[in-house]
Amino acid sequence: GSDCPALQAPADVLAGNETTCLAASPDGKLALSGSKDGRVFLWDLQSMQLRQVLSGHIDVVRAVAFGPQASIAFSAGEVGSLRIWDLARGSEARRSKAARRGRSWWSPAAS
Repeated sequence: GSDCPALQAPADVLAGNETTCLAASPDGKLALSGSKDGRVFLWDLQSMQLRQVLSGHIDVVRAVAFGPQASIAFSAGEVGSLRIWDLARGSEARRSKAARRGRSWWSPAAS
């Protein structure tokens, strides 16, 4: 058995979902998960509950990240789409194409 509590969400929301990436907020209170079906999930780690489902990608979500204040989130799709999410509104704030090298995502800071 595990002493770690499980994240809770309605079964129909997670049906067919396969997690592809995960990120914690700077304060450790929230988490983002990306999925194979193109959705991004916002989790409350204190209550272990699903807060939001963000839809917009048409492909696999390969990377997720929080902004410095955790009110903004970023997600990157497999075909090069980048989404910026306003978490206070629960909606997409901006979208664009992201830079890629070959088949791997890269960050200029990490290059």
